[in-house]
This record gives sequence, structure tokens and C-alpha cells, in this order.
Amino acid sequence: MRAEIVYKMQLAHRISLAILIAPNAVLPAMAKLAEQIAAKNAGKTLGDRAGLFDLMLVAVAVFLPLLLLWANLFCQGQVNGILRAGAWLRNLERSLDLGSTRNGWSGWETWISGSRRRLLDDDLYRYLRECLVFLYYVAAAGIAAILVGNMLEELQLWAVLGAPAGTTRVFSYGAPALAFAVVYIGVTWLRIKATYSGDRADTDEEFALVEAAVINGARQAYRGPRGVLKFPYIVGSSEKPATKAADPLRMLGESSRVLGSYQELYDWDGIFCGGALLHQPAPLDGVLEGVIRNFLAAGSSDGFVPKSLTPDGKELDRGELCKPLLAQGALAVSRARGGQFWLDERTFDALVAFVEHWLRERRGPSGMFRWRSALESGVDNNAALVHFPPLAVEAVDATCFVARECAALALLAEQRADTPLTDRMRRCALDAQHAMLRSWDEDAGMFWNRHVDTGLPVKVMSWTGLMPLWGGFVPKRTRERIVEEHLRPGGRFLTTNGVMTLARNEVAFNSARRTYIWDHISQTRKEVSNWQGPTWVLPNALLADAFAATGQRSLAQTICRGTLTLLARDLRESGSMHECYDADSGTPLWASAFLSWNALGLAMSRWLRERSPTILPAGLSTLSVELT
Repeated sequence: MRAEIVYKMQLAHRISLAILIAPNAVLPAMAKLAEQIAAKNAGKTLGDRAGLFDLMLVAVAVFLPLLLLWANLFCQGQVNGILRAGAWLRNLERSLDLGSTRNGWSGWETWISGSRRRLLDDDLYRYLRECLVFLYYVAAAGIAAILVGNMLEELQLWAVLGAPAGTTRVFSYGAPALAFAVVYIGVTWLRIKATYSGDRADTDEEFALVEAAVINGARQAYRGPRGVLKFPYIVGSSEKPATKAADPLRMLGESSRVLGSYQELYDWDGIFCGGALLHQPAPLDGVLEGVIRNFLAAGSSDGFVPKSLTPDGKELDRGELCKPLLAQGALAVSRARGGQFWLDERTFDALVAFVEHWLRERRGPSGMFRWRSALESGVDNNAALVHFPPLAVEAVDATCFVARECAALALLAEQRADTPLTDRMRRCALDAQHAMLRSWDEDAGMFWNRHVDTGLPVKVMSWTGLMPLWGGFVPKRTRERIVEEHLRPGGRFLTTNGVMTLARNEVAFNSARRTYIWDHISQTRKEVSNWQGPTWVLPNALLADAFAATGQRSLAQTICRGTLTLLARDLRESGSMHECYDADSGTPLWASAFLSWNALGLAMSRWLRERSPTILPAGLSTLSVELT
């Protein structure tokens, strides 16, 4: 496991304080030396050699505290500054082997927890830090002011400048103190501006960089009707070649997906990417509609819709069901279009059949819903699901999706004056929500997956256990507890780069570029993307959308800004966006030229610039049916 970047900041700050405090211990001795020199050379002028030496001491005394202030500003730094200049910290970590795992603890965390100094970057820590820095500035400025005042008084500089004889001492000590007070106020203002407001120019530049990358990538990934796909759609990667650094031990026979080049149409990739582009100029504004219609056109008579499609009709993921997001996408398109004129009866009937297939085939004994496998869920190696056979686990995220899907279909049916369907879907949404709430563990403060046969919870803290927040039906007290225990900065899930996909304290937590799983259906080993620690844009966007919708705007802004900074840095350094990143360092891990739900960076930017009332478009944004 790796330590938070905040811990690295703390180490850098401690080292800087040790370096900075050392000269201050010498300052009194310097003052005494200067006093002796001044007494020894009392009759000499500034032009004499001793006078020049005294002047040099004055210059050192003046500029040393300024240098200390600047160094403290840099080393205490704020997250973006340390991240930009943090390569040397990562190299230090590697050279000292501080990231090695021993008994479930990293070297960083052992040092911090063993010395009981694991201070999180929360409000209390910020206040304590500001107080300590204030005291340090006062001490440094006070000592320097005394030194400068002694020298100025001995040199009688103020008398030379014509100051009254009785006021030279006041000028000698008052002027340096005033100067350092001005410097302190100015530096403090800059620190607060850098910490809490961000540099506006840098922020705007990052927003613009991500927005341009998403739009350009979408134009490259856009596909018009071709083959069996009769409507426009979008693929997961742009035309740029993907990385060739795939694991040489990967199973033979995999498609280009193994290399991180996604040229097929995938369910939630297409839905969320299309949602982010919904308010862009044509033809990108039609992507979400085309994605929905392509999937529904591929459905069978019993409502089964495959999770991936190709123009040649090749079946990539045999037997895997499309995620229950199509009704939510349809609701988003209808609200953006101002009506359902695009949704003909045949397509709507296929949508109803799809939702009913989920309700009929995937409901578990407790009322929650099941994925066929972790691969079907899209969270390829979800530690709360991947080790179980097919349909053996009732999943929190699947249940959340179904509850939202039923609610969205109820709203669509209501607009079509279909009262029986409206009432039935509303009841199904409420049933799924109640089943979801029963999976809450008051002791752990988490929603757990549930084993179908035993009914026992699967106590693994995956990000999918946070999905009810996006569902919009979590009681306020529960929501606040989840935030307090799991989503505070530096906590189990939240880093400066966004949300980790597995809690840091889980045994399976890792930052591998790719991983292997055992596929219980094909009885083969498969190389998959890693959702056991790295941060992905999708969880960031969904949780930020949930917090924005429930009034926790500050937390939503923190996640959005961290995500956009992460993507912007990747674009500057590599020229493209990747599918996932090391949660601590922000290092890209896999799949260059990745678009997919990274397009939600555009939605985050629009929301932060107050161009959109919600992060995700209405319909895909946090949606709920009031519990009765």
C-alpha cells in the first residue's frame, strides 16, 4: 500500500521546519557578534571594511527570514504544488523502499501510526497548522527584527537620515517589525488564496484543457451508423494508438481490449459518455440517443439486451446483460429534447421489456439484485464480487441501478399517461430502495453485498458500497455518517485525486496497472482492469453528483477539482487521458487515449463554472422516488 500524498507533504514540512529552525537558533549569536563588531569599529564609517561586513550581516538578517517564509510556503505547500514538484518525493519513496508492504502496512503508514502522528488533512489539522505557522513566523520575524534593530542602532543610520535623536531606537526596532508584519500578512494572504481558492488562471487553464480534450476525443471516437448498429454511437477510445506495454503473460485470444484500445460499444461507457455530450453541438448531442436505440434494437423478445455491441454483430461478452441504465438515459434525452417524440412505441416497448427482464431474472431472495459476474458489472475485479460463482451475490450497485431504472421508467410512463405502468414501476423502485436500506450495517457504517445462499453480508469495502448515495434515497443521517467515516480527505476512500475504488484498509488494496481474475463462467484466467484501489473518473463523477444534489457542495467541488487537476496533468505530461490512476500519486496506470466516462470531466467543468445546475444531466443525475 502507498501513503497519502498528504503524508508526504507532512514529511516534507517536517524536514523543512528542521532546516528552517536551525538558522533561527544561530540568530542570537549573530546578533551578539554584530554588537561586538559594531563596538569594535565604533569610529569607522560604512565605507570601511568592517562597516561593509556589518552591512552584509544586515542584508543576511533581512533576507533570511524572507527566504524562510518562501521556503515554508513552498514546502508546506498545498497539494497541487507538491504534486507538480513531487517527482523527487516518489523517487525518494522508491529508493528507500518505503512503499513495500509488510504485515498489511506500508513503510509510510507504519512510521506515522507508530509515532501516533497520523494527522489527517481535515479542518482541525488545518487550523492547528495555521496556528503553528503563525507562531513560527512571529518568532522568526521577532528575532530578525531584534537583530536588525541592534545593527541599525549601532550604525546610527536613522541619525544619518535626520531622525530626531530620541526616536532612533523606535525607528531601529519598529521599522523591521513593521516590514516583517507586512511580509507575513502578504504571504499569509497568498497561502490562503493558494489553499482555499486555487489559482484562478491555473484553474481556468485546467478546465479548458480537459474540455478541449474531451470534445476532440469525442469527435475521434464518434461513429456513424454502420453494420448492425443503425444509429450513431461512440467507442471508448480515440483513434490514437493505445499503449503496447501489455502484460506478456496475458491470455492469448483476447481482443484489442487487452491493450486498452476500446473500439466497441459498451453499455455504461456509451451511456455516461453520451450523457456528458448531451448539450454539445451536433452530431455529438445525438450520441446518447443513438447508444440507447442501438442497445434496445439488439434486444431479444424476452427483454435480454447484451452489454456490448460491434458493427459486425460479433458477440464479445456472451450471456452478459446490459446494465440497467437505458431508461435513465432515455429520461435524460427526453428532458434535453423537451419530449419523447424520439422514443417511438416499438423502442419504448423494448425498454419496458428490458427493465422487466431485470426484475424477473435478477431479483435475489432479499429483494436486492444480482450481477451474473464481476465482469458483467463492469467493475472487473470488484473485491466484493469477483470471488463468487455466477449470480451468487446480491449487489449494492446492481440494486441501486435497478431502483433508479424503475424510477426513470415510471417518470417516462407518467409522461405517456400510462398509469398502470407508472404505478407498477414506482412500487418496484420503492421495493428495491427498501431492500437496499436493509443492507445497511450500522456498526460498520457501510452498505454490504449479500450472499444469496447464506444471506450473510460480504464485508468488503468497495466503492460500489457507496452507490446508494448516488441513488438519492439514503437518509440524511446515514449519508452524513458515510461521509464522516469514509469520505473525509485522507480517509478510507478519498484522496486528493478522487475516490479510491477499494478502501485503503482492505487486504486486497493495490495499485497494479492490470490484474488477473478467474472467470467462473469460462473457467479461464482473464486479464482485466484494476478496480481494487486506483481512482477512476466514473466513481468520482457519480459521488460528486450525489453530493451536489444533496447540498454538500463543498465536497462535490473537492472531488471535481481533484479529478480535473488529475486529468489536466495527464494531458500535459502524456498528451492523453487514461482509464485509471494511482490514487495517491496520480500516476496513469492503463489505457491511454481513453475517453468513455472520462468525458464526465466536461460535465464536472461545466458544473464548476456554473453552466449547469447538476453535474450529470437531468435523468442521469441523482434521482429518487420518495419513500412512503
